[in-house]
Amino acid sequence: MKLTDEAKRVRKLHKSYRDARTQMKAALAICSPGSNTHLNHIKALAELDTKERAEEIALGLSPANLGALVTTAFIYIAHCPTITGQSC
Repeated sequence: MKLTDEAKRVRKLHKSYRDARTQMKAALAICSPGSNTHLNHIKALAELDTKERAEEIALGLSPANLGALVTTAFIYIAHCPTITGQSC
């Protein structure tokens, strides 16, 4: 199966973010928890996730507002026990 140019760019985008995230997590494991360096690594991971999401939105890969796509619905189901041969 041949990938289109767009699919290749998307794959490369995800791979670059995944590689950066892997490197940051490896460096984070070395840092002692609670230190300023540890906090900076956590902030950098959050920024990386934010940038990845923004880039996906810019490319049209994911919607900008997920809440607008999904409507809340409440479905009420009543369960009635039945006695042999009888129903609610």
